[in-house]
Amino acid sequence: MATSPVMVEAIKKYEEAYKKDMPKSGALTEAAKKVLPGGNTREAMHYAPYPFFVDNAKGCRLWDVDGHEFLDFVSCFSATILGHAHPKIIEAITKQVAKCTALAAPTESMNRWAELIRERISSIDKLRFCNSGTEAVMMTVRAARAYTGKDKLVKMEGCYHGNYDVVLADGETSGVPKGTMDNTFFVSFNNKEQVEKVVREHKDELAAVIVEPQMGAVGQVPSQGDYLPFLRKITQENHVLLIFDEVFTFRLDYGGLQNVYGIKPDLTALGKTIASGFPVGAFGGREDIMQMFSPLVGKVHHGGTLNGNPITSAAGIVALTTLTPSEIKRLNRLGEKLAQGIRDVFTDLKINSQVTGFGSLMNIHFTNQKVVDARTARTRDMDLIHLLHLSLIKRGLFMARRGFLCISVPMTDKEVDTAVNMIGESMRELKPIIEKATPHLLM
Repeated sequence: MATSPVMVEAIKKYEEAYKKDMPKSGALTEAAKKVLPGGNTREAMHYAPYPFFVDNAKGCRLWDVDGHEFLDFVSCFSATILGHAHPKIIEAITKQVAKCTALAAPTESMNRWAELIRERISSIDKLRFCNSGTEAVMMTVRAARAYTGKDKLVKMEGCYHGNYDVVLADGETSGVPKGTMDNTFFVSFNNKEQVEKVVREHKDELAAVIVEPQMGAVGQVPSQGDYLPFLRKITQENHVLLIFDEVFTFRLDYGGLQNVYGIKPDLTALGKTIASGFPVGAFGGREDIMQMFSPLVGKVHHGGTLNGNPITSAAGIVALTTLTPSEIKRLNRLGEKLAQGIRDVFTDLKINSQVTGFGSLMNIHFTNQKVVDARTARTRDMDLIHLLHLSLIKRGLFMARRGFLCISVPMTDKEVDTAVNMIGESMRELKPIIEKATPHLLM
């Protein structure tokens, strides 16, 4: 919450201007509050004073109910990597809907989709489908516990693994049974000494270490140096499984970030881009671990009414065949161009800020501390991010409330250049506020 009178006044001014521009969204928010708690059914979609409601979307553009057009650099938090209403997706799911929507039986498309994933990720011998990243993580944890006969986990502070109790972000214990978190050790991301100490001391009770190879929700924080290879080394030495949560990062390379670093985790959780906007999750890994899910073995239960759904399978096949190595390389190049363009804006205006990330995923941090983990990421000035968010919406650019941006397939250099210009305009507008309210951010 803002404490500086200058910041309090600025937030009030920007929010009032927003409400004036978004009256229909305001009315729909009030209507939503009658049926949804706080008018919300997905926490990440909320921001003050209220989110704008979208009427339609195509490519990398959105149109809200008040008639405004936006460049969409959120892409449903990277999930809609092919953009909105991609013609091949529409064609594939339209054909599928006419045949069937959901079945208590497998389809050939499910097989094809699974084959596409397996051929890209060398650490996955077998996989199963589910319907969210949360479910994918939950099942990797269950598999690790069943395989090892051990209960405890190591989790990195700030790594987001969905809504599963035992891997909730730090401090989120409301509604979680007492004792649940006793099975989870929390350590700092990028801190080799800390994780090694826990693994070596507790190896006899540890089932797995779970990690995002790049921290997502806390602000796209990359691993440093040989941190990820080090995790692979100490887990193998101590007979502890390694789980990679690549729900966010799979898009960054043809075989995910694990391919970039040359690492084979024992289990991998996937979601988001493997179906470009449809409810989806998948998890897979070593055959000896995954075979426990075989009904012929019957050791680990895994159900799900819509697992491997034929509509999602159809979309997934299009998504994966479209995301070729060359296309992923193009998206990463555009992302690096956008990140550098934003850094140049900050340098020109002498504002001490950072843009973290890799390739097509990035996050803005208003802080004078180097962002390497959750603690340093949380030093960022969220009030300033809030003002930038509203200022960019006013200009027609949709960035996530937490400063997250990503690239989607319909984007070109033109959209990136437009985004850099809009961010430059917004930061020049905000500089007088920074000078008065947060002067420590000036170089």
